[in-house]
Amino acid sequence: MCPGPLIPSPGSPIVNPRISIEDNPLTFEAKDLSGLGNEFKSRLNEITFPYEDLADFMVSNLGGNTTYKHKRVGIALPVGMQLEKTGWQLGQVGPRG
Repeated sequence: MCPGPLIPSPGSPIVNPRISIEDNPLTFEAKDLSGLGNEFKSRLNEITFPYEDLADFMVSNLGGNTTYKHKRVGIALPVGMQLEKTGWQLGQVGPRG
């Protein structure tokens, strides 16, 4: 699984997440690396995902002989939905002391 930042559940389960196999679940317009980096940062809240929903997806879809077996699976929120991991920024590995 290749989610973005993980957060506690905001309440309701995520319905119809964007799923990709061996690719990024987001579509980017930028054609060069500098533009891609800026666009990725601006869309980070689309791949911020709740722990519980990610675990449910994994338990439901990644076991046995499924489409996702032995694949790199990307996951993003449904189009138009965004969540934020407050107190965190891109590049931060763990808690700061």
